Amino acid sequence: MDMTKAQAALPGVLPSKPNAGSSDSRPDLVYCLSRAELMFGSYRKDEVNNPEIYVSGVAAVLSEFARAVVDFVTDARTGVQSRVKWVPNLAEVRSACHEATQTMRNLAQAPRRPAERYYEPPPREPGCFANVFIGDDSPSYEAMKEWAAGRDVDPREWKWGDFGGRHGIWVTLTAFYSQGGTRMARTWKAPLTDSALREQYASAEREASGRCAAVEEGAAP
Repeated sequence: MDMTKAQAALPGVLPSKPNAGSSDSRPDLVYCLSRAELMFGSYRKDEVNNPEIYVSGVAAVLSEFARAVVDFVTDARTGVQSRVKWVPNLAEVRSACHEATQTMRNLAQAPRRPAERYYEPPPREPGCFANVFIGDDSPSYEAMKEWAAGRDVDPREWKWGDFGGRHGIWVTLTAFYSQGGTRMARTWKAPLTDSALREQYASAEREASGRCAAVEEGAAP
Protein backbone atom coordinates (compact mmCIF):
# COMPACT_ATOMS: atom_id res chain seq x y z
CA MET A 1 0.00 0.00 0.00
CA ASP A 2 1.23 3.53 -0.85
CA MET A 3 1.83 5.46 2.37
CA THR A 4 1.41 8.81 0.59
CA LYS A 5 -2.12 7.92 -0.49
CA ALA A 6 -2.99 6.71 3.00
CA GLN A 7 -1.77 9.93 4.57
CA ALA A 8 -3.69 11.97 2.03
CA ALA A 9 -6.87 10.11 2.98
CA LEU A 10 -6.51 11.44 6.55
CA PRO A 11 -6.29 15.24 6.24
CA GLY A 12 -7.41 15.82 9.82
CA VAL A 13 -4.74 13.67 11.44
CA LEU A 14 -1.48 15.36 12.32
CA PRO A 15 1.30 12.87 13.03
CA SER A 16 3.36 13.44 16.14
CA LYS A 17 7.11 13.63 16.14
CA PRO A 18 8.67 10.19 15.94
CA ASN A 19 10.49 9.03 19.04
CA ALA A 20 11.45 5.39 18.71
CA GLY A 21 13.42 5.44 21.94
CA SER A 22 10.36 5.97 24.16
CA SER A 23 7.52 3.50 24.53
CA ASP A 24 5.25 6.14 26.14
CA SER A 25 5.33 8.61 23.24
CA ARG A 26 2.85 8.46 20.40
CA PRO A 27 4.26 6.99 17.20
CA ASP A 28 4.02 8.81 13.88
CA LEU A 29 1.37 7.99 11.34
CA VAL A 30 3.76 6.14 9.05
CA TYR A 31 4.62 3.73 11.82
CA CYS A 32 0.93 3.28 12.68
CA LEU A 33 0.17 2.55 9.02
CA SER A 34 2.81 -0.17 8.97
CA ARG A 35 1.42 -1.72 12.14
CA ALA A 36 -2.15 -1.50 10.82
CA GLU A 37 -1.09 -3.29 7.64
CA LEU A 38 0.58 -5.94 9.77
CA MET A 39 -2.64 -6.53 11.67
CA PHE A 40 -4.81 -6.39 8.54
CA GLY A 41 -2.53 -8.87 6.79
CA SER A 42 -3.79 -11.58 9.14
CA TYR A 43 -7.29 -11.37 7.65
CA ARG A 44 -8.81 -11.91 4.23
CA LYS A 45 -8.80 -8.83 2.02
CA ASP A 46 -12.31 -9.47 0.65
CA GLU A 47 -13.83 -8.90 4.10
CA VAL A 48 -13.33 -5.13 3.74
CA ASN A 49 -14.89 -2.93 1.04
CA ASN A 50 -11.89 -0.59 0.80
CA PRO A 51 -8.72 -1.96 2.38
CA GLU A 52 -6.84 1.37 2.02
CA ILE A 53 -9.48 3.35 3.88
CA TYR A 54 -9.73 0.64 6.52
CA VAL A 55 -5.98 0.58 7.16
CA SER A 56 -5.90 4.38 7.25
CA GLY A 57 -8.70 4.45 9.82
CA VAL A 58 -6.98 1.85 12.01
CA ALA A 59 -3.75 3.85 11.77
CA ALA A 60 -5.58 7.00 12.86
CA VAL A 61 -6.94 5.18 15.92
CA LEU A 62 -3.53 3.72 16.77
CA SER A 63 -1.86 7.13 16.53
CA GLU A 64 -3.78 8.26 19.63
CA PHE A 65 -2.05 5.74 21.86
CA ALA A 66 1.48 5.08 23.05
CA ARG A 67 3.93 3.15 20.92
CA ALA A 68 3.97 0.24 23.37
CA VAL A 69 0.18 -0.03 23.12
CA VAL A 70 0.31 0.04 19.32
CA ASP A 71 2.89 -2.73 19.27
CA PHE A 72 0.89 -4.83 21.72
CA VAL A 73 -2.43 -4.46 19.91
CA THR A 74 -1.02 -5.21 16.44
CA ASP A 75 1.40 -7.99 17.34
CA ALA A 76 0.37 -11.39 16.04
CA ARG A 77 0.93 -12.97 19.45
CA THR A 78 -0.93 -10.47 21.65
CA GLY A 79 -2.89 -8.32 19.24
CA VAL A 80 -6.48 -8.12 18.08
CA GLN A 81 -5.90 -10.67 15.32
CA SER A 82 -5.10 -13.33 17.94
CA ARG A 83 -8.51 -12.87 19.61
CA VAL A 84 -10.95 -11.63 16.96
CA LYS A 85 -11.81 -14.09 14.22
CA TRP A 86 -13.22 -11.56 11.73
CA VAL A 87 -11.78 -8.21 10.67
CA PRO A 88 -12.32 -5.91 13.70
CA ASN A 89 -14.03 -2.57 13.24
CA LEU A 90 -12.50 0.66 14.50
CA ALA A 91 -14.47 0.55 17.74
CA GLU A 92 -13.03 -2.87 18.57
CA VAL A 93 -9.52 -1.65 17.81
CA ARG A 94 -9.99 1.37 20.06
CA SER A 95 -11.40 -0.82 22.84
CA ALA A 96 -8.39 -3.14 22.58
CA CYS A 97 -6.06 -0.13 22.82
CA HIS A 98 -7.80 1.16 25.94
CA GLU A 99 -7.65 -2.30 27.51
CA ALA A 100 -3.94 -2.64 26.75
CA THR A 101 -3.30 0.85 28.15
CA GLN A 102 -5.03 0.03 31.41
CA THR A 103 -3.17 -3.28 31.67
CA MET A 104 0.18 -1.57 31.22
CA ARG A 105 -0.70 1.05 33.83
CA ASN A 106 -1.58 -1.64 36.33
CA LEU A 107 1.69 -3.43 35.67
CA ALA A 108 3.63 -0.19 36.00
CA GLN A 109 2.28 0.54 39.44
CA ALA A 110 4.72 -0.41 42.15
CA PRO A 111 3.47 -3.33 44.23
CA ARG A 112 2.81 -2.75 47.88
CA ARG A 113 5.81 -3.21 50.00
CA PRO A 114 5.24 -5.95 52.56
CA ALA A 115 5.36 -4.98 56.18
CA GLU A 116 8.80 -5.28 57.70
CA ARG A 117 9.20 -8.11 60.14
CA TYR A 118 11.80 -7.77 62.80
CA TYR A 119 13.78 -10.80 63.81
CA GLU A 120 12.86 -12.10 67.22
CA PRO A 121 15.53 -14.33 68.73
CA PRO A 122 14.33 -17.51 70.43
CA PRO A 123 13.93 -17.38 74.22
CA ARG A 124 16.97 -18.34 76.24
CA GLU A 125 15.86 -18.11 79.88
CA PRO A 126 15.98 -21.36 81.91
CA GLY A 127 12.80 -23.41 81.70
CA CYS A 128 11.31 -21.43 78.82
CA PHE A 129 10.49 -24.65 76.92
CA ALA A 130 9.11 -26.59 79.90
CA ASN A 131 5.34 -27.07 79.61
CA VAL A 132 4.59 -30.34 81.46
CA PHE A 133 4.28 -30.35 85.25
CA ILE A 134 5.41 -33.41 87.24
CA GLY A 135 4.38 -33.25 90.90
CA ASP A 136 6.57 -34.58 93.69
CA ASP A 137 3.97 -37.30 94.29
CA SER A 138 4.07 -38.51 90.70
CA PRO A 139 5.60 -41.94 89.87
CA SER A 140 7.93 -40.29 87.38
CA TYR A 141 9.12 -37.47 89.66
CA GLU A 142 12.33 -39.17 90.76
CA ALA A 143 13.18 -40.09 87.18
CA MET A 144 12.72 -36.51 86.08
CA LYS A 145 14.89 -35.22 88.93
CA GLU A 146 17.63 -37.59 87.86
CA TRP A 147 17.28 -36.51 84.25
CA ALA A 148 17.42 -32.78 85.13
CA ALA A 149 20.65 -33.33 87.08
CA GLY A 150 22.44 -34.57 83.97
CA ARG A 151 25.24 -32.47 82.47
CA ASP A 152 24.00 -32.61 78.89
CA VAL A 153 20.48 -31.37 79.67
CA ASP A 154 19.52 -28.02 78.17
CA PRO A 155 18.57 -25.69 81.07
CA ARG A 156 15.72 -24.33 78.94
CA GLU A 157 13.99 -27.72 79.08
CA TRP A 158 13.22 -27.85 82.82
CA LYS A 159 12.61 -25.76 85.93
CA TRP A 160 11.32 -26.12 89.48
CA GLY A 161 7.88 -24.81 90.23
CA ASP A 162 4.43 -25.24 91.71
CA PHE A 163 1.07 -26.02 90.17
CA GLY A 164 -2.30 -26.39 91.90
CA GLY A 165 -0.72 -26.19 95.35
CA ARG A 166 1.75 -28.99 94.54
CA HIS A 167 5.49 -28.68 94.27
CA GLY A 168 7.32 -30.38 91.44
CA ILE A 169 9.29 -29.94 88.26
CA TRP A 170 8.35 -28.55 84.85
CA VAL A 171 9.83 -30.36 81.84
CA THR A 172 9.34 -30.53 78.10
CA LEU A 173 6.94 -33.03 76.58
CA THR A 174 9.85 -34.75 74.84
CA ALA A 175 11.68 -35.24 78.11
CA PHE A 176 8.54 -36.53 79.78
CA TYR A 177 8.02 -39.22 77.16
CA SER A 178 11.69 -40.19 76.98
CA GLN A 179 12.18 -40.36 80.75
CA GLY A 180 9.29 -40.04 83.15
CA GLY A 181 6.59 -41.06 80.73
CA THR A 182 8.27 -44.39 80.04
CA ARG A 183 8.75 -45.25 83.69
CA MET A 184 5.26 -44.14 84.61
CA ALA A 185 3.84 -46.42 81.95
CA ARG A 186 5.34 -49.42 83.75
CA THR A 187 3.06 -48.80 86.76
CA TRP A 188 -0.07 -48.78 84.62
CA LYS A 189 -2.31 -51.84 84.76
CA ALA A 190 -4.83 -52.95 82.23
CA PRO A 191 -8.49 -52.84 83.37
CA LEU A 192 -10.00 -56.08 84.67
CA THR A 193 -12.05 -58.21 82.33
CA ASP A 194 -15.72 -59.00 82.97
CA SER A 195 -14.96 -62.49 84.34
CA ALA A 196 -12.24 -61.12 86.62
CA LEU A 197 -14.61 -58.50 87.99
CA ARG A 198 -17.27 -61.17 88.64
CA GLU A 199 -14.73 -63.32 90.46
CA GLN A 200 -13.56 -60.33 92.50
CA TYR A 201 -17.10 -59.42 93.53
CA ALA A 202 -17.95 -63.09 94.34
CA SER A 203 -14.85 -63.38 96.52
CA ALA A 204 -15.75 -60.19 98.36
CA GLU A 205 -19.29 -61.45 98.84
CA ARG A 206 -18.08 -64.79 100.24
CA GLU A 207 -15.69 -63.01 102.58
CA ALA A 208 -18.48 -60.73 103.82
CA SER A 209 -20.81 -63.71 104.32
CA GLY A 210 -18.15 -65.51 106.36
CA ARG A 211 -17.69 -62.51 108.63
CA CYS A 212 -21.42 -62.22 109.16
CA ALA A 213 -21.67 -65.92 110.05
CA ALA A 214 -18.81 -65.59 112.55
CA VAL A 215 -20.54 -62.67 114.24
CA GLU A 216 -23.82 -64.61 114.51
CA GLU A 217 -22.09 -67.62 116.05
CA GLY A 218 -20.36 -65.43 118.62
CA ALA A 219 -23.60 -63.77 119.58
CA ALA A 220 -25.45 -67.12 120.16
CA PRO A 221 -25.79 -68.24 123.84
